[in-house]
Amino acid sequence: PGITKSDLFVINKTDLAPHVGANLDIMEADTKRMRPTRPFVMTNLKTQAGLQDVIGFIETRLRELIGKALAGNADIRLALANIEAARSQYRISRAGLLPEIDATSGYARTDAADAGGATGGSRTQYSVQLGVTAFEIDLFGRLRSAALAAGADADAQAAALDSLRVAVVADTVLAYVD
Repeated sequence: PGITKSDLFVINKTDLAPHVGANLDIMEADTKRMRPTRPFVMTNLKTQAGLQDVIGFIETRLRELIGKALAGNADIRLALANIEAARSQYRISRAGLLPEIDATSGYARTDAADAGGATGGSRTQYSVQLGVTAFEIDLFGRLRSAALAAGADADAQAAALDSLRVAVVADTVLAYVD
């Protein structure tokens, strides 16, 4: 029965109770006894009394269900991994447009000693090397086109994720309403 199993028990048309011999105080007491920890609301939808309570309950419940559905959906986790892979490929493609630069530095200090063991001074040497190790001139635009394609793929993966999220939300709402 609805009084014990429903998510929200709604007692509607409270304005008609006096006309049909129903006692709202008894109905409320019975409802509290039958569902001591579960929500209920007494409404008169003609005057919208209690309507905001019903709407608030539904919105809160749907937010909870949608959050759980989005968090627990394996397809969404896969889509997020696909986006990360596409973005990584985009970064790799963009890096191909830039020269590879290598830099090294060094420091050496030597103490000079004479034949008697006395120090004759010290010598310090610093070195820095900087060079371009690889660079491909993108004469015909192959690298730039690859980077643009990788960026478009990342955008497509993000759009697919958005579509998937919309579908999960819609399916969750429809399942709740049914």
